[in-house]
Amino acid sequence: MRKRGSFRDCYFILLLSIFFIILGRTGYSDSLNMNYVGGFLCHRVVETHATTDTLYIATEELVIVVDITDENYPYQKGFIELDASVYSIDIVENMAYVGTYNGLRIFDITDISAPVDHGMYSTSEPVSNLEAQGSMVLMVERDEGFRLLDVSDPANPVLDFQLDSYNAEDVCIQDTAAYMLENGGLLIYDISNSQSPALLSDTTYHSSQQIDVDSDFGAIMAYSTVRVLDLSNLTGPVQTDTFSYQ
Repeated sequence: MRKRGSFRDCYFILLLSIFFIILGRTGYSDSLNMNYVGGFLCHRVVETHATTDTLYIATEELVIVVDITDENYPYQKGFIELDASVYSIDIVENMAYVGTYNGLRIFDITDISAPVDHGMYSTSEPVSNLEAQGSMVLMVERDEGFRLLDVSDPANPVLDFQLDSYNAEDVCIQDTAAYMLENGGLLIYDISNSQSPALLSDTTYHSSQQIDVDSDFGAIMAYSTVRVLDLSNLTGPVQTDTFSYQ
């Protein structure tokens, strides 16, 4: 679960974001010898989202938009102000999806100097994690479960599917697959039909907190352990490696 961070956590998270952007941009592959290139100070980071030249920083009731075209001199170029605490964020093209204390907020950020508030999907609990793809948003409503929304009309998000779970932790979407991580395991659904997803697999992974998926591989974080998964067969994911960190 992505936790609300301290000032120290804020700076560390931002530095990591900038490091990974530079690594991806330059093709640099020596992850053991990274160099400090720049930082951006702010208070209490909740989550970040990075594109090639922009870093979105979710903090308290604000999303700060930072230009990192020159990674040595990042600067704020805009912000999105909200009326509720921010818990999660994702950016797809010119749309920002922000999970807050009381629901999902959707903004058009074509002009970041004047974000347009398109709509909201209200929840009874905070939207602790989310991921958007195309016209769908998959999210975790804390202590309630997983929610799959159709946001093709941003002004009127529609709930297509819900899976109640007190242990819901994190989510990912890739193509027609939805990855729903619970504290005790991973559920993978085929969401070709978003109103009637088909369960492909239910695999036990104890104490799971966070998941990331890239092509045929996935990584699940569980406290101080990372599990590496082969996802080439979605009906039977296989753990191929594991490593611990302090």
